[in-house]
Amino acid sequence: EYVTVEGEVRFPGRYPIQRGETLRSVVERAGGLTEFAFVRGAVFTRESLKERERDQIEELTRRLRTDLAQVSLMAAQEARGDAAQALAVGQQLLQQLNEAEPVGRLVIDLQKSLAAVPNSPEDILLKDGDRLIVARITQEVTVIGEVQSPTSHLYSAGLTRSDYIAMSGGVTQRADKSRIYVVRADGRVVSGG
Repeated sequence: EYVTVEGEVRFPGRYPIQRGETLRSVVERAGGLTEFAFVRGAVFTRESLKERERDQIEELTRRLRTDLAQVSLMAAQEARGDAAQALAVGQQLLQQLNEAEPVGRLVIDLQKSLAAVPNSPEDILLKDGDRLIVARITQEVTVIGEVQSPTSHLYSAGLTRSDYIAMSGGVTQRADKSRIYVVRADGRVVSGG
């Protein structure tokens, strides 16, 4: 069984693992992190999670096709515009689902994992096919979606989500302010406030 360690470690590569081996021990074998490592931006993926995501996408696709068939029948029987509109939106969603690629990302706190006491919950047990990518330190925050000027800004510790949105010209008229969210470098999603 093998895992892959990439990015800002001293010796990136593919490492054989033994049963019960942890992420901490493999990063140690890889020589540890470089001085340019952005620990909070590490990406950890697992093949079994990717397969689970693929199964969930397939199930959602099956259910959506069934729902679309029912909406299509209703639209044909009633000749209502709202049913036709729902059908168009559903077909667009179905197309997006068909194009979706499972990622298999497991949100981890790499810093805690590397400092973990053996056999603690933070000491992540590895599985065949796991992959760790340690990003290089980044200095930007990217603002996308319904803002006047989707762009990236230099990170500043004192700025809030609202500050970055304002620096992008503010939200557009189409923006749903209740659905603004932040995707952190480690993959966590923070909504509200």
